[in-house]
Amino acid sequence: MPLWSQPWQQNDAVFNPSGIPSLPFSQPRFADLDADGDFDMLLGSIDDPLRYFENTGSRTLPHFTAGPDLFAAVGGLQAEMGVFYDIDADGDPDLVTGGYLGLFLFENSGDSAGAVFTESATNPFAELSCGASPVPTLADMDGDGDADLLVGLSEDGRLKYYPNTGDEYNPQFSESNAQFWFDVGLYAYPVFTDPDNDDDVDLLSGRDAHGFKFYKNNGDSGGWQWQDQSDWFAGPGGDTYWNSPAVVDLTGDGKPDLVYGTAAGPLQFYANTGNPSAPQWTAVTSLFGGVIDVGGASSPCFYDWDGDGDLDMLSGSQLGDIKYYRNTGTRTVPAWQPDHSYFSGINHSIYSSVSAADVNGDSLPDLLVGDLSGELYLHLNTGSGFSAAGPLLSGIDLGWTSAAKFTDFDGDRDFDIIAGNEDGNLFYFENTGTVDSAAWREISGFSAILMSEVMPYPS
Repeated sequence: MPLWSQPWQQNDAVFNPSGIPSLPFSQPRFADLDADGDFDMLLGSIDDPLRYFENTGSRTLPHFTAGPDLFAAVGGLQAEMGVFYDIDADGDPDLVTGGYLGLFLFENSGDSAGAVFTESATNPFAELSCGASPVPTLADMDGDGDADLLVGLSEDGRLKYYPNTGDEYNPQFSESNAQFWFDVGLYAYPVFTDPDNDDDVDLLSGRDAHGFKFYKNNGDSGGWQWQDQSDWFAGPGGDTYWNSPAVVDLTGDGKPDLVYGTAAGPLQFYANTGNPSAPQWTAVTSLFGGVIDVGGASSPCFYDWDGDGDLDMLSGSQLGDIKYYRNTGTRTVPAWQPDHSYFSGINHSIYSSVSAADVNGDSLPDLLVGDLSGELYLHLNTGSGFSAAGPLLSGIDLGWTSAAKFTDFDGDRDFDIIAGNEDGNLFYFENTGTVDSAAWREISGFSAILMSEVMPYPS
C-alpha cells in the first residue's frame, strides 16, 4: 500500500548560511590557536569527531571557516567535547577532552601560531572517577599558578572539583581530593568565567533544562563564596535544552559574550551589550544562525557540484541569477558556504529555476534553466564557465515561468526533463539520445496521463 503521508518535521537549521553545521548536542569552545589575535572555535557533538573552525575574520568581526583537521589524533570515544588550557605552562594551549572513555590530555607539540595536538604519554586524569562523557573546565581557582579542574557529570548533574596538587608544569589530580559543589540537574555543562570583571573566577553551567545556572564568586582565591545569581543569564537558552556554554569576547569590546550549543545543534550567540560589571544579552543571528535567503522566488536543487561526496545546493531567484551554496559539511550534516562567482555569467529573465546534470558525458555538470519567458535553456559547463546557449527545445514554449528538472524518468540511464509552468501544467521531454549525447522530444499529454494514474476518480 502506498504511504500517503510522511512524518515531516520542519528543520530550518539545516539551511544555516554561516557554514557551521548543526551537530546534535553541540558544544563550542574557543581559543586563539593561530596567534592572530582572534578566537578560533572547536565544535564537539555526540556524533561527529571534534571539528576545528578558524576565525578568518577579525577580533571585532569574526567569521568562522572549516580549518585543517587539528584533532586527527583524538579518538571518537575520547572526545564529545574539548577545552583549551596551557596545562604545562609552555606558552601554547593544550586540549583536555571529555568523551565516552573519560578525560584525556592532548599536549600541543606545535607552538602558539600552529597547534599540533598529540595524546599525552601520561594522562593526569586517568585515575579520576568521572563516568562517561564528563565535561571539563579549568582555571586557577586557588591562586597557586596551576590549572584546577571542574567536571560536569553526565546523567548526574553534579559538579565535581579537583584541585591540582602538582604544579604549573606537571599537573596532578587525585580522587581523594575531590569535592562536590552543586547539582544543576542532569548533564551539567560547566565553564569557569568572569563576566563581572572583578578578577575572580565565577561559574556558569548549562544542563538538561532551559536556561543556565550562574554562581557568582563573592570571595577570592583563598576562599570562594558562591552566590546563585542565575538571573544574570535570564533570557538566553530559554527555549532550548542541553545548553553547553562558552563565554568569549567575540566582539572585541573587552566584554565576554555568550555562545552555546544545544541538543538540536544550532549554535546560539548573545552579544554582551551591558557594562563590564553587569552583562546584558542581545541575540545575534548573523554569525551562526539565520536561514539562506536567495532574495525571493527560490527554487533549490541538490547536486554534488564539487565532487566531494556530499550534496551542494543550487537555486534560481527572483532576479534571474543562479545561486550556489557549497556543502562544507558532510552528507548527513550539511553546512553551507555561498560561492556564486562561477555562475555569474548566466543571465536570465526574472524568476529563474535551475537543475544540474552531466548531459554530454564530459564529467562536468551542466545546467538546465527556466525563467519568466517560459522557455528552457541549456548551459554546458566548459570547466571554466558556461558556453552560451539559446533555447533548448526549438519551437517549445511552456507558457509563463518555466521550471524544469533533470531526471531519469524512464530508467534508461540518461536524463529526461520534467517541466512545469505558471498554470500548473506538467510537461515531459524524453531523452531519445544517449547519456553522452542528449536529444529530447516531448511526450504530449503528460499532465493528463499523470493525473489519470494518480487520481483515477477525481472529485
